[in-house]
Amino acid sequence: MNNLYKVVTLILLSFLPFSIAKASHIIGGELYYRCLDKDLHLYEFGVKLYVGCTGAEFAYFDDPIYVAIYDSIENANPSNPLDPIIEFSMPLPPTDTLVNNTYNLCLTAPNSICVEEALYKSTEFLPDKAGGYFMTYQRCCRNAIIANIVDPGSVGASWYLHITEDALAECNSSPVFKNYPPTILCLDHPFIYDHSAFDYDGDSLVYELCKASSYNYNTWGIVTEPSIPPSEEFSVPYLTGYNESYPMYAPTDSMKIDPKTGILTVTPTKAGTYVVAICVSEYRNGKLLTVNKRDFQFTVLACLETYYADFTYNPDPCIDGLIQFNNTSVGVNWVDWDFNIDTLSTDTSTEIHPFYKYGEYGLDYQVKLIINDSLDCVDSITKTVTIPPAKFVGIDFVKACVFDLTTFSETTYVNQYNGAITKWEWEFGDGGTASGKEVSNIFGDSLSFYLTKLKITTENGCVDSIIDTVDYFSLPMTDAGEDTLIDLGKSAQLHGSGADTYLWSPAEFLNATNIAEPLATPVDSLTIFYLLGTSKEGCQKLDSVKVDARKPQIIIPSAFTPNGDNNNDVIYLIPLNITKLEVLKIYNRWGQVVFETNDLTAGWDGTFNGEPQEVGTYVYYYTAVTPAGSKFTGKGNIALLR
Repeated sequence: MNNLYKVVTLILLSFLPFSIAKASHIIGGELYYRCLDKDLHLYEFGVKLYVGCTGAEFAYFDDPIYVAIYDSIENANPSNPLDPIIEFSMPLPPTDTLVNNTYNLCLTAPNSICVEEALYKSTEFLPDKAGGYFMTYQRCCRNAIIANIVDPGSVGASWYLHITEDALAECNSSPVFKNYPPTILCLDHPFIYDHSAFDYDGDSLVYELCKASSYNYNTWGIVTEPSIPPSEEFSVPYLTGYNESYPMYAPTDSMKIDPKTGILTVTPTKAGTYVVAICVSEYRNGKLLTVNKRDFQFTVLACLETYYADFTYNPDPCIDGLIQFNNTSVGVNWVDWDFNIDTLSTDTSTEIHPFYKYGEYGLDYQVKLIINDSLDCVDSITKTVTIPPAKFVGIDFVKACVFDLTTFSETTYVNQYNGAITKWEWEFGDGGTASGKEVSNIFGDSLSFYLTKLKITTENGCVDSIIDTVDYFSLPMTDAGEDTLIDLGKSAQLHGSGADTYLWSPAEFLNATNIAEPLATPVDSLTIFYLLGTSKEGCQKLDSVKVDARKPQIIIPSAFTPNGDNNNDVIYLIPLNITKLEVLKIYNRWGQVVFETNDLTAGWDGTFNGEPQEVGTYVYYYTAVTPAGSKFTGKGNIALLR
């Protein structure tokens, strides 16, 4: 066996561990090749296999698999025409489980179907050769449940690719089918499927239904040396009524494939498992380069048609009016929501689980959900959605007089979704803070009002706040008037103002205590009277006034001796609590004024017109002004002695 030098990179997609007894159940496969480097003649070869992963079709992937590349028939070795040019094994790579897609939006595949895929890869050097090569992979056997071939459990599976001389010369790559093969077809429902392929070189592709292949070689299980050329392969034995063009029971709408697009259509009317082969031919400039085949086991079953519309909703615990809608529908392909705001055209959504914020609270809305609109499986439901009342943060306070205690309480409302309030945080706007539901603060008069903030936190973590203007009652402009000077024994009129009610003290010197202007008659030289003024809001301010009651007095000696000895030569007035002398007159015994002055500091030296007066008794009379502004008079006798 002539094995060429090779570089092997192997990747596989698998399903489950391997059971020797059931290793034969392959349900499909395909081959491909790709030119990686023309100068090096380096190619990547791929074998994609499918097995069942549940039930009677359960099987394990082979590890490894064996692939052979043969010379063309025209250039076979005459002595041993069955001898392959290259033979290599491919180890098992990781596997992938196919999605059970019904390709019908209203139908759901049963859970009993499970298919896994493994993609084996190997990189080989393949020199140019007249006539090209054949790549082949063979395996025994097919599943016994296949409905369109004879004795399927004894029929092998074979795939091959002809790598033509022209394909080698142009470093061609074979087409590769784009999509996974369909795992299920729904009984009695039209089936449309894109079975097209991708071509790396952009060549023209033509599609057709073709024969599934077996091989003429008595080997069971793994074919370790697939030592027959493609000439020995043959079609699987189709049961009567079936062939490659009619591989499935569908008398009304039989299976067809568009030769240009690769779109496969059929309406199966009989449940079962059918082998179907799709061939894609690659042409370049009218020349055939490669024919690639996918051979797969199609399963026809009754699909599920379960669908209904339903939803729940949850108000957001913190954001007022925000509702999260939870789509609990079954069989959903797409949705249409109407949130029942009659004045809006934007109150809709196509999201599966949308959010919507309502602008009004405490109301009911008829919310409608439609699923699968425009499909046969359309359904809808309308439910009443109640928007909870919005939470409210409010401040209540008892307005107080400035410098008095202002008490605060919260007037907050929270709904059942917000949770109970767990924290109250106050900022009074004057630098003061507090915590609790009911608090107090003393405000000064530096501002005419204060911006007080309350922030609440609920047990669900919601935070909200409010800022309110807090003012106060000003103090009355209580004024007790100007300080007053009176003569002792006289009364002073007090002048209170600036308040709504008044209270004077001490009461014993007043003719009334609860009027603005009482009469004060103090008995002491200096008395302070206090006035407590009260505004109509009950705010009070204290002021005071001084009443100075003084006793006026002028003392004049009873005699003096104006004899020039500088001792008691001049008689003077001695004023007490006198601010001004209006006149002082001294009379002799004949009534003649011998001295007159209005100067409190002037005195009589016992002369009149420069002449000493006789010894005797003289009469004086004076008029003075007290500090209170009243007149003070007096008279008496003085003796002039020598």
